[in-house]
Amino acid sequence: MPDRRAFIRASGVTAAGVAAATVASPTPALAAAAPVEGHLGLSVKDFGALGDAVTDDTAAVQAALDASPPGGIVHLPVGEYRTSAPLVVPPGVTLQGTHGNHIDEGDTTWVQTRSRIKPLASFRGEACIRIVDKDTGGYPADSAEQRLFHLTLNGSDLPVPGTVDGIQFYGKIHGVVVRDVAIYRFPNHAITTTYHTPSTGGPQALYSSRFERIAAKGCRGITYSFNNTTDSLFTDLESIEGGSHGFFISGCGNSCFTNCRSEWSRYHGYDLRGGFGIVELLGCSTDRNGFNGVNIDANSSSEGVIILNGLRLNRDGRNSGSGGGGYAGLRVTGAKTAVLISAAAVETGIDDDGTKAVSPQYGVSVDNAACVALDSGILRGAAAGLRDGGGNTQLKIGPTVITRT
Repeated sequence: MPDRRAFIRASGVTAAGVAAATVASPTPALAAAAPVEGHLGLSVKDFGALGDAVTDDTAAVQAALDASPPGGIVHLPVGEYRTSAPLVVPPGVTLQGTHGNHIDEGDTTWVQTRSRIKPLASFRGEACIRIVDKDTGGYPADSAEQRLFHLTLNGSDLPVPGTVDGIQFYGKIHGVVVRDVAIYRFPNHAITTTYHTPSTGGPQALYSSRFERIAAKGCRGITYSFNNTTDSLFTDLESIEGGSHGFFISGCGNSCFTNCRSEWSRYHGYDLRGGFGIVELLGCSTDRNGFNGVNIDANSSSEGVIILNGLRLNRDGRNSGSGGGGYAGLRVTGAKTAVLISAAAVETGIDDDGTKAVSPQYGVSVDNAACVALDSGILRGAAAGLRDGGGNTQLKIGPTVITRT
C-alpha cells in the first residue's frame, strides 16, 4: 500500500503547509453557501419547536413536516416534544429522532435519554403519529415512501382507558420503512394498520413495507396489529407486557416475521390468521403469555400457507398464574389454512419469582384442522408435549418430533 506521508513529502507539501493553505484560501463556493438545510435535513427547532417537556410543539413539528420536500428529512434534536394532536408524515418524508429507547423507557433504574415525543394528557386524535392514504391526506399521488427512524414515543400521560395508538397507518400506503423505534404505554395499540374503504384503487391498507428493530412495552391494546399488510418484512419486533395479544397478524400474505418476540402479553403471543399467499414466522419467540404462545384458529381461511420455522416458545399459557385451560405453546384449532411447522422448541416453566403453576398444558395442540405438517421439534407440556385433539383432515407428524413432560 502506498505511504501517504511519503507521497506528501514527495509532493513538496508538508501537513502544516496543507493546513495553512486551507485557512488562507477558503473555497469561495463553500464560504458563500447559505445554511438553508443541514446534513440532517430540516430541524424542528427552526420552526419554533422547543422540546422542553412543557410546551406544545405540535404546530412547529407539523410545519417542518409539511415544509419538507419528498426525499427530505425532518430532524428532532435531543429533547422532549409534547403534542396535542397527531403528527402526520407526508409522502416521501423522513421523521428522524436521535434515539429509540428500547424497553428501558420509563424505567429509572436505567439511564433515561431525553429524546422522545410525548403526547399531552389533553391529546385528541387517533395516534401520536399517523401516515395516511391519498384520499385522507389530499395528496396528488398515492401515499408512499415515508420513513420513521430513531424515535421514542411515550404515551404514559394519556388517559386510560383510551383509544390513542402509537403509530397508525390508514388506508392504501406503500413502501414505508420504520426502524429503531420504541413505543411505551399507549392506551391502545403500539402500531396498527387500518383499512380505508371505500378508497381510490386497491389495496386499501399498508403493503410492501419494512419494519425493523422496534420495541413496544406496556401498551394496553394489541401491541402490533397488522391487517392485510402484504408483501412486507418484519424484523426484530418485540412486544412486552401488552394488554391484549402481542401480535395480531391477519391476511399478511407474502410477508415474513423474523426474530420477533412476544412476552408477558395478556392473551396470545401471536394471533395468526392465514389468507391468500404465504406468511412465515422465522425464528420468532415467546415467553409467559397468558393464552397460547402462537394461536391459529378457525378465522384462518382455506387459502394460502402458514410456515412456522424455528419457533422458540417458552412458559406460555400462564392463564393468570393457574396454567391449564387447554393452552399450548402452539395451538392450531379449526384452521382451514395449511400449516407447516419445522424445528419447533416448546418449554414449560413458572413465573420468574418461582411461583404460579407450570405451563403451558400442551407443547403443541392440534384439533379440527384442515392440513398440518409437524416436521420436527422438541415439545414439552405440563400434561403432554403433543396433543392430537381429533377432527383433523390431515395431520402429519415427522420422525424427528420428540415430546416431553
